[in-house]
Amino acid sequence: MKYGFTADPPGTTFWHAHFHTMNADGLYGPFIVDDKPGAFPFHYDEERVILLTDEYGSTSWELEDYLSRPDPNGNPPPDPAPTSGLLCLYNEKNKTSVTSSCSKDSSGQGFNLDFESGKVYRLRIICGSIIAPFVFSIDQHDLQLVSADYSTLDGNTWVKGVPITVSSGLRISPTSKLTLLDSDWSTVRRPCHSQCQCQTR
Repeated sequence: MKYGFTADPPGTTFWHAHFHTMNADGLYGPFIVDDKPGAFPFHYDEERVILLTDEYGSTSWELEDYLSRPDPNGNPPPDPAPTSGLLCLYNEKNKTSVTSSCSKDSSGQGFNLDFESGKVYRLRIICGSIIAPFVFSIDQHDLQLVSADYSTLDGNTWVKGVPITVSSGLRISPTSKLTLLDSDWSTVRRPCHSQCQCQTR
């Protein structure tokens, strides 16, 4: 099917299925509405789109069945722990994507994010998670928040990490930029505490 509509306001979000729980089975993806040329007030050299999500090794129907069954006292069951976390990196420059999954049993070899020293990167962080929250961070680097929920910020807020929580209809998509000044190794920590390697050169 083909849809025509006016994409406004500019910002970082994602498309996803609205039928039952199909989005929990992976029917979603990034949806970026670009600013008009010259309208975005912050300079950056390159852009990356990063999608974070949780995986449970079960279908959404199985998860829904589990979550709908209270215990004998009528209390809801505890949220299940994800079997793994998933990080998808989209490179707008060369239109490529790379996906890395981590779990308790993962080899820990990490996920390479290749940044060039001295460049400013606009990171568009999207949470497609169903249950598990995330905190996105890069060791030894602060993140400058420049946009969230379709609103451009003043750029005066610098953080060590960006907490991303989950709720129905969530549209939290903080956009961050950072300048990597020193050549070193950093890590992006995912929920299972496996490491992603970020190399600057």
